[in-house]
Amino acid sequence: MDMSHTFIFWVYVGIMSCTSIISTSVNRPIEIPKPIMLVYNLFNSIANMYIVVGLAPYVWNRTLGFGIEDNEIVRHMVYLHYLTKYLDFFDTFFMILRHKWKQVHLLQLYHHSTIGIIWKWVYTEFPTTIDVTYGFGAAANSFIHSLMYLHYFLAAIGINNPFKKYLTGMQMGQFMICIVHAAVYAYVNMDLPGGVIFPAVQIFYMCSMLSLFGYFVYKKTNKRIDSSKSNIKSTIIRISGTNYDVSEFQKNHPGGNIISKYDISNVPDATDAFNNFHTGSNRAMTLLRTLPIVDDTCESTDERTCESTDEPTDFQQMINSWKDRGLYSGGRLEFSVWAIAVAMGVFGGLHLLGQGHPIIGGIVIGFSWGQCGFIQHHAGHLAFSGNPRIDFLIQSLYESFAKGGSGRWWRNRHNKHHAMPNSIEHDGDLRTTPFFAWDDVLIKKVPTVLLRIQHLLFIPMLAIYVPVLATSVFGFVIRRRYWDELGLMVMHFWMVSQFCTNIQSLLIFYFIGYSIQGIYLGCMFGLSHYTMPRIETSDNHDWASWQYMTTCNWGVGSRFAEYFSGFLNLQIEHHIATKMPPENYNLIVDDMRSYAKRNKLPYMEISFCQAMCDMIGGLRTTGRREYARRISNKNV
Repeated sequence: MDMSHTFIFWVYVGIMSCTSIISTSVNRPIEIPKPIMLVYNLFNSIANMYIVVGLAPYVWNRTLGFGIEDNEIVRHMVYLHYLTKYLDFFDTFFMILRHKWKQVHLLQLYHHSTIGIIWKWVYTEFPTTIDVTYGFGAAANSFIHSLMYLHYFLAAIGINNPFKKYLTGMQMGQFMICIVHAAVYAYVNMDLPGGVIFPAVQIFYMCSMLSLFGYFVYKKTNKRIDSSKSNIKSTIIRISGTNYDVSEFQKNHPGGNIISKYDISNVPDATDAFNNFHTGSNRAMTLLRTLPIVDDTCESTDERTCESTDEPTDFQQMINSWKDRGLYSGGRLEFSVWAIAVAMGVFGGLHLLGQGHPIIGGIVIGFSWGQCGFIQHHAGHLAFSGNPRIDFLIQSLYESFAKGGSGRWWRNRHNKHHAMPNSIEHDGDLRTTPFFAWDDVLIKKVPTVLLRIQHLLFIPMLAIYVPVLATSVFGFVIRRRYWDELGLMVMHFWMVSQFCTNIQSLLIFYFIGYSIQGIYLGCMFGLSHYTMPRIETSDNHDWASWQYMTTCNWGVGSRFAEYFSGFLNLQIEHHIATKMPPENYNLIVDDMRSYAKRNKLPYMEISFCQAMCDMIGGLRTTGRREYARRISNKNV
């Protein structure tokens, strides 16, 4: 299929980006006249039902399309279904004009920008010698859309739809039915041209939609109203012996609301955390000097809160010794060689795609994208030059241009992880529910049917993690209006498209590349945390102790393990010295062990195999324990 079929994606991104810029510059919502909304919703409902009626005799019968010869009627109806995907653009268009930013979520952006490409490809290239099973998905989707737009129409004229609560369930049911139908088709027609690729793409796409819908349903049903947000809580943090009132500032803290969790009642001294994130930042020091200073007369019953911090602590002395040894600088040559080698890997994968080898190219690009993830990770921590302009530029090149992601989204999420690792409330990396969980608290949010098999779902879910995550990234960038980063992300997809003139090869390339990248990065990031204890702010641990207690190392002493994992196998060192060039982590291992021994802290070192077994085995044990608990309670 010609690459011009991706035109719908570029049109969608271009129109929505321009609309968002214009709408934001106007700085006020633009109301759409009610008659226009009524006509739009009613027309959509009728058009989709017309497609359903046209396809039903061929695909909604006892055969479900199997064995029925392809014909012009089915082709025409599927083409009309494809055209409705352009019409769906107006959903996002109206939301942006009306400043309904919360409705412009990642699920909608992902679906509307990609579904048209899929249906254009199916309509154009599905073999005419095979039956009309390709119309089954079009009929199912049109039926759901007809009900959905009818609901919008009824709501607009003031009629309460009693079936509203069933719509989401019907949408998810549609995905599951289409997955089963595609799997049967692949089994029946595996020896025919297109007998595997078409159902494989549908299964992958339906799984991504099912995952996104599941996430939003979970998020909606588990949303809790925090009544304390209506009142500004008095928050005091202690940095370098001075108490600062951040009650007002916490609302505008560039790093998010995580600062409120460093109140002296939870974390007696935030100096180490502040230094870890903000050393070398003139902006952070300027903002700190503007904060109100609170009388530091100590009234706390916790002696640690009242301790003087005029003299460097044991931990701070260790950090200062590393600075004196020059470990926070240098290493740029090794980092540069690593970065160049990874860039060559990326272009090697693209070259293989251009030479007509999407499978091999996908494998190469998958591992290269994984290494890009490690490089952008360290650059995002300012571990290359220490200069935000230089390091963030490197991060943008390797994350946005090379991979199609967002460095700003990553920093917003990942810094919270470093601030409070393994915190159920604040660490986003633990939000793996409702599919699986390692913790006895989070496991309660996993459906019973998944408990005994959740350890088997881990790797498959990582395989689709990247495309699912990509929708969240695009939504974040658009909501925050980071148009420079959006431009680099779009340039990524344009660059890849230049190496391929066949949409089938492109889909295979991305499917393999995204799957390998997701599994690679997911395992490397997870090995050092998922089986470690969960800790909350109420436990009153100092920052350094928190890092030691929630993190473990694997493959210590192996240079191969360091490069294979992007130096994240030395995770304890990384959490303690995030701004240190990662190639220097091995030079501070002995200091880290000694500090842990002096302060009676755990310093966990295991092998790669043990880390992998603990991670998968922890899922299995936790799931089965929760399953037994639920069965026991049910029988009581």
